[in-house]
Amino acid sequence: MIQDTGVVVRFDNRSGKMYGYIETPGKKKVWFHYRNGRYIRVNRQTGELYFSKRWVFLRIPHEGDKICFTECGDIEKPKAKPWSYESIYKKAFRKAERLNEPCPLCGHPMRLHNGNDDTIAECTMCACGTEAFEHEDEPLSTTPSWSTGPGGQEGYES
Repeated sequence: MIQDTGVVVRFDNRSGKMYGYIETPGKKKVWFHYRNGRYIRVNRQTGELYFSKRWVFLRIPHEGDKICFTECGDIEKPKAKPWSYESIYKKAFRKAERLNEPCPLCGHPMRLHNGNDDTIAECTMCACGTEAFEHEDEPLSTTPSWSTGPGGQEGYES
């Protein structure tokens, strides 16, 4: 669970170090290590945000970066573990909001649809058991049309 936010006030990126300090809005300094950086994910069933379990290669923090984190450790030596950038949090938050929006085809929350993405084209089966396109006069195309892009590269949607 994401509990607090702050700003990086110092970070030592020398080999073997890779740690720094975050200052919270209440002026408390919290220690953090680069290896505790995580992505923020959205639970598709509940819409809740959570930190990924495994360490990921995030960019090196710099002074002034906004960080969100879960505080652990004791009162005298608080630690941010795990942590992530505020921009990653905001992106996950927007996705969670979209997953709770009603489907324009059947009215159920988008998170109840199958698919790896929250786009209508991926939502072919609703939690109510009916196919999403049965709520419309014409079925949705569930396969995008692809064409060849500049230089013969495939994957451009037409």
